[in-house]
Amino acid sequence: MSTSPTNLEIQGSFMRVPPPKEVSKSIERRQSSEDTQKPTTRRSITLTNRSSANTPASRRNVPTNATKIETKLPIKKSDDTETMKTKISNLEDEIRRLKRRIEELEKEIAELQKQVKAKDKRVAELTKENEELKKRELNYQKQVDEFRLENNRLTNENERLQAEVDRLQAVHNSANDSSAELDALREHYERQIEQMRQEHARELKIRDDKIAFLKKQISDSLKDNSWERQQQIEELTKQLKRTHDEYEILRQKLLQYQNKKRTSNCGNCSDMAIKIEEKTKAVQEKDATIQELLTLMTKFKSQISNQDEFMKLLSTYNNTSLRH
Repeated sequence: MSTSPTNLEIQGSFMRVPPPKEVSKSIERRQSSEDTQKPTTRRSITLTNRSSANTPASRRNVPTNATKIETKLPIKKSDDTETMKTKISNLEDEIRRLKRRIEELEKEIAELQKQVKAKDKRVAELTKENEELKKRELNYQKQVDEFRLENNRLTNENERLQAEVDRLQAVHNSANDSSAELDALREHYERQIEQMRQEHARELKIRDDKIAFLKKQISDSLKDNSWERQQQIEELTKQLKRTHDEYEILRQKLLQYQNKKRTSNCGNCSDMAIKIEEKTKAVQEKDATIQELLTLMTKFKSQISNQDEFMKLLSTYNNTSLRH
């Protein structure tokens, strides 16, 4: 009777935690041994009663044998009880160990769940960063395409400028061809015409040099610093302005000279007036060409400024990509 509460506690623990196979086998062996011991005890008592009822002669010997059986059974039962207590204690230790193990596993599961959540969060962050990088890549590709279009436009503009230079060269050649017609007037106007030719040749050389320099500046615009390009453009603008002023002075001189000749009654004055008028028209055409060049220079200046801003954007984007 003293072992019944312990067995109930163990059975309740078994309902919460599944016992190992060895514990189950030990419990089955214990139950089978108890079942085999109980019928043997009843059988021995029955035989003792029968012998005492049927054989009076042996009635004095029966109590000694019954006493021996009764003394042996409690000893065996006490040994089984101690064995069962030991097994129960071992089972309780095993149950406590399993409970501790379950708690440890639950803690590990909670920690693993935390790690999984952290990893899921990190995966979401990386996915978001990947989306941002894709957007930046598309923006960069768009800027590169715009830069290529701008470069093609500048190339076409350069070709158009070269065609204009060729046209001016043809005008200059035609002016040289018409110089043969002015041989008769060279006595009176040799100095003026020579000066005009020198100025014209010098202007053409300066213009060609400036155009070549401008081409070089355009080709190297992406390599040079913005401040240097700005200074060079301003210098070219100043030089063109000075040239324009010189043409204005020459034109005024020609007009003054033409007015002086008109007041005289020389027979060659009409022919000279026509020649001077032609030269004046040539100077005006050159003036218009200079104005066009000034306009082109202004356009190139704005284009190079836009390219500077674009290069700054590209540099900022490349630095940001390298950081990531």
